[in-house]
Amino acid sequence: MIINNNQSTFLLPLDERDESWTIGKQIWMFNSIGNRKQSESWRSIIIQMSLIMATIIFCFYTYFWFEHFHYYLTRFYAHHVDDHHAQHVLGHKLIRNRSHAEAFHWFRKSADHGHPHSAYNLAVGHLSGYRTDVKQGEVRQLLRFAAKNGVQEARELLRGLCREKPKYCDL
Repeated sequence: MIINNNQSTFLLPLDERDESWTIGKQIWMFNSIGNRKQSESWRSIIIQMSLIMATIIFCFYTYFWFEHFHYYLTRFYAHHVDDHHAQHVLGHKLIRNRSHAEAFHWFRKSADHGHPHSAYNLAVGHLSGYRTDVKQGEVRQLLRFAAKNGVQEARELLRGLCREKPKYCDL
């Protein structure tokens, strides 16, 4: 407790403090937080219960249908945020779901943003006969970019297939 004596303040030791004042203040603060006004009670209860139910439903959705949730979250980041890693992950998800044309579309977008694994996947998809938008002679460029950025499989493909059958990599 603070005592004012003509513009000077002194702190009392702990044993001389008035404990009833601090307890009363804590009770007053608790009551002021806990009380609700009658006019907003039914609306606020409905809003609060709706938010709680929405949160519970969202938690169940993300727990039981995680792949579905992760697919749409990744698609949001790939499309709206234009994240090259999300575009690459989305391409992998679409390859597993056998949506090859759309998968190579996302691999192309990711490779254009500088993702080396997407460049490799796009080149290998083209060499495997899938319909892609890879132009003639671009396969070697994609593989070089991927190999330069640490994709070991691209190095092996450049050393092996592209040296033995150079026309195959120029298709």
